[in-house]
Amino acid sequence: MVLQPQQSCSQPIRFQYLRPSTKFLTELRKNSGLTVLKAKTGLQIKNCYFLQGLKGTRQEVYARKIIDKKLNEAIVSLEPDYGLILYDAFRSRETQLELFESFQKQFKSLHPEWSNERLFLETSKSVAHPNDTSRFEVSPHNSGAAIDVGLFQKAKLQIWEPNLMILPS
Repeated sequence: MVLQPQQSCSQPIRFQYLRPSTKFLTELRKNSGLTVLKAKTGLQIKNCYFLQGLKGTRQEVYARKIIDKKLNEAIVSLEPDYGLILYDAFRSRETQLELFESFQKQFKSLHPEWSNERLFLETSKSVAHPNDTSRFEVSPHNSGAAIDVGLFQKAKLQIWEPNLMILPS
């Protein structure tokens, strides 16, 4: 599925999603249950928020079965030179709130002059508030339908970390 950006980088992320095919919707319904994602050839697991001790995290990394299937397809397409590192998938509401509050705290320290409204808006450009239903009834991470991944080059063990991820302090 190809995504079409609708706004500049200074705005919250908004996409005009292409209408999914009937075949894709059938596959999605069939594979909507949660599964535990496990490390394998071409996929490393680095459960970053669990490792940082955030509230509501678990050692296991959960995602919808369709995500696991698509990850496997991506891994095959990257072989033999590259692989993926999975940083995060399903997030509890508790984890999502802690992430939001951590980002908000960091933005407030960088911009103490911002109003609470602007602070909320700017934070929302980086991480969703768990109660925000303006884009989705349930946030994709809170339903196991989103993942955060990085790319690594196998021969050099070179890792391309997400460069815009602000991790909680």
